[in-house]
Amino acid sequence: MNMQEMDETPKVSVIIPIYNQEKYLRYCLESVLLQNLQEIEVICVNDGSTDGSFEILSELAWTDERMRIIDQENQGAGEARNTGIREARGEYVAFIDPDDRYYNFKALETLYNKAKDNDALICGGCFSRYYEESGEENSFTGSAARYVFSEDRFYSFREYQYDYGFHRFIYNRKLILDNERFFPSLKRFQDPVWFVKILHRAGRFFGVSEIVYSYRKDHKKAVFDKEKTCHNIIGLTEVAKVAAENGYDHLLELEKRRMTGEYAEYIHPFICENEEEIIRLIRTFEEVTGFHNIEREILANIISKRDRQAKSCTEEIKTLKEKNIVYCTEIAALKEVMDSQKDELKQINENMEAILKELGLRKKTVSKKDNVIPYPYVFSSHERDGIKWTDLGDGRIEANGTAETDTKFVLTLTLRKTNFKTNGMRYRISTGAPDTSSFTWYFSGQIANKEEEESARLLMNSTINDTDPFSESFEIETDGYDYFSKLFIAVRKGRTLDHVIFRPEVCPID
Repeated sequence: MNMQEMDETPKVSVIIPIYNQEKYLRYCLESVLLQNLQEIEVICVNDGSTDGSFEILSELAWTDERMRIIDQENQGAGEARNTGIREARGEYVAFIDPDDRYYNFKALETLYNKAKDNDALICGGCFSRYYEESGEENSFTGSAARYVFSEDRFYSFREYQYDYGFHRFIYNRKLILDNERFFPSLKRFQDPVWFVKILHRAGRFFGVSEIVYSYRKDHKKAVFDKEKTCHNIIGLTEVAKVAAENGYDHLLELEKRRMTGEYAEYIHPFICENEEEIIRLIRTFEEVTGFHNIEREILANIISKRDRQAKSCTEEIKTLKEKNIVYCTEIAALKEVMDSQKDELKQINENMEAILKELGLRKKTVSKKDNVIPYPYVFSSHERDGIKWTDLGDGRIEANGTAETDTKFVLTLTLRKTNFKTNGMRYRISTGAPDTSSFTWYFSGQIANKEEEESARLLMNSTINDTDPFSESFEIETDGYDYFSKLFIAVRKGRTLDHVIFRPEVCPID
């Protein structure tokens, strides 16, 4: 709906003071422009923003003629609202901050209809706090319970006596202008001063039990310098003065609690520094309210707060220590389990070693001179002259049977220089058989790539017979080359080999 389609007087003028709120501004404006109540004007007072707020305003204003942008130098939220009040044309005036939003799209419609139906100059609904992490909070206790109205009816200010939450109301514009109720030029606490004075002047308002406004909480940290602290105390004093002069005892006590409790942490440092202007303003508050020893109460509350914080820290430390004990116990238990498993694994490894040793599968290298490695051979299982020779596939050869004639078994063996790197190193070659009484054996071998020397130089060619067995080994010198040889195992006619295991091996000799 454009301005020509509206009545000459909008039903509600929504005033938004804006200073560097580009993060939430679009969200806020959408909650306003999408209201069911179409006959509104939206007065956006750009209070000297230096971020992208003005660009967002310009973009949305181009799409909705109900928006009006007023650009001014930074003067603070109170003065920005005053600018909006002076420019407003609506029957009622509403205020929303640029980081907040209306709770739903019927909020303004509900407030306006209730105000008109009950001929109310001021009409307000319930409040909701919005937290970035936890979302909406609609339950309030203590004095904050006044954010909620339990039923739709008129409330007198004497009954109400509260100073926060002015955003959730709409106000008759004529009431504001006739009584010149503008926001004070304060950088802190200007809202409660204006709110209390306009409610006091009206005497009563119509309260609605529906939530209409969502106030964003804990997304920014309040900063109080000396000037803002002074303005805060002045604002508290202004509200307290209205309360004292009109017998609003609950409101008077509330302002004292705000001074000595809610705002104590901001006032306290200046008291400690004996800041004269702060001290003077506190004295003025005491004179207006009739309260005494405000400074002492502020200091006492700070000390009490520090004690509570210290106690909380102590309890937290205690809890952490208890958790640490539990964690240490769990870690110790896990360590015991791991140690137990480690012992089990060690036992399993020992058992495996024993099995491998028994089977002759234990891996051996020549990195240490005492290590024995299988002698690589080329062989396929076969039966010859009554003796069955079987390759067991794990470096062992098994012989079974009785020789029908004098016979011999031949293995082709290879010693690679990559495995035997030291020139001139002496090695012992063995058949690996535990008993040599039933056979004889000998080697024949040569060094590779030496054909041109000594006609394929015969390194070994020795026969061992039954009467002069060569114990269990034979010696060679590698001379740094690949060495090829043949292992001959001779069995005399009539000799029996019963599960004789041969395991050709080689090991270095010191």
